[in-house]
Amino acid sequence: MAATERAGRRRERLVQLGWSETVVTDALRYDWRDPYHALLTFGWRGFLAAVLAYYLAVNMLFGLLYLAQPGGVANLPPGAPLGAFFFSVETFATVGYGVMAPQSLYAHLVATVEIFTGLLSTAVITGLIFVRFARPRPRLQFSRNLTVGPYDGVPMLMLRIGNLRSGILVDVEARLSLLVRHVTHEGYEHYQARDLALVRPRGQTMALAWTMMHPIDEASPLFGMTTERLQALDAGFIATLSATDRTLAAPVHAMCDYEPDALLWNHRFADMMTRDDSGRPRVLLSRLDDVLPL
Repeated sequence: MAATERAGRRRERLVQLGWSETVVTDALRYDWRDPYHALLTFGWRGFLAAVLAYYLAVNMLFGLLYLAQPGGVANLPPGAPLGAFFFSVETFATVGYGVMAPQSLYAHLVATVEIFTGLLSTAVITGLIFVRFARPRPRLQFSRNLTVGPYDGVPMLMLRIGNLRSGILVDVEARLSLLVRHVTHEGYEHYQARDLALVRPRGQTMALAWTMMHPIDEASPLFGMTTERLQALDAGFIATLSATDRTLAAPVHAMCDYEPDALLWNHRFADMMTRDDSGRPRVLLSRLDDVLPL
């Protein structure tokens, strides 16, 4: 019976990685044992809602404490919860308009605890907001498709990434993996990541764009593959790029995943580079997704 009740209380979370959806059981979406990480995981709406809920709950609690002793706060009518709440708001923010004030030892002690709580809360929330604003976020755009076409006589898998910011990224490292569903001889099923060797996995700088290129030779996991075969393996591609933002002097990371339908065979990317009237090179990021059939 106890086991059944525990099973009924199991938490389920849907994890989606592009082409694949997985239901994870007994996993916490937000681990409140680590509130700092949980609050940073929230989106802005969820974060502001959590802060507002905390603010209202704390002031309601202290408002009830002020009401617990009638006459403890000057000019606070007995049984006036709204007045006690707003007095708590003023005390929490250390405003003190002067209309209402503690006049008993009990009320002074409650006000002291609330002011201390308010100072700590302001420091923590300010720190969280600063971290959320200060976190470096890359403005990298991955191409909508991957292409396979000949390059120097070798079938080449290609993927393009554009830097939408004017700043330069340094110490760039790119990785491309093929994720396939694998069943062992014993019947164990799991997803297996197979690294796809890139022609240029690292670079000193990335100013405008980067092209990942993987040669499909006999050593490649894609050798002899087709879109139908990849779909049968429930396969997908994961591309990641790590670098250091020179402006922020901080590491940045970006990831994109693709399903097999995004792979265009016998295609190549259209040229992004042209020249203006004065002969200077011009890169058109608007052509990042443009492909041409071979």
